[in-house]
Amino acid sequence: MENKEQKPTGGRGKKIFIYILVGWFIFGVASSLIVSFVVPIIPKDCATTECFIEAANDCRKAKLEVVDDADMLWRYRVAAFCRGFEKTLVVLNDKETARMKELLEGKSLSCNYTKENFDKRWLASVIFGLENCDGELKETLGQLLFLTQ
Repeated sequence: MENKEQKPTGGRGKKIFIYILVGWFIFGVASSLIVSFVVPIIPKDCATTECFIEAANDCRKAKLEVVDDADMLWRYRVAAFCRGFEKTLVVLNDKETARMKELLEGKSLSCNYTKENFDKRWLASVIFGLENCDGELKETLGQLLFLTQ
């Protein structure tokens, strides 16, 4: 008697191998998309200016709050994909006059920049590097500087 059943010739194994390859390819593409589009929008809470500058230069969303040498509390934020920097003077020191507090506290400015071109002066200075910036804080500082001359 002849055995009329034929054994598979390996076609099924090839299909499984192809499915595995396609799956790995889709996984790789999905991972790349997540790294490119999701990671930059997850906010990074920085504790140092170095962390913040690095995130800004990488176009990652980040925030930082610092008290400077003059005892003023500043809040810095950068948007994902290098869509801008925001600087807010949250609180002046207690020695400032009520008028100065009224003029400056809570005021912000925003600046534009490109990848790998974040201006570090925005974190170190109140007035330098503001050419590409706009906002109420910039205007008020400009008026105060003009009045002191």
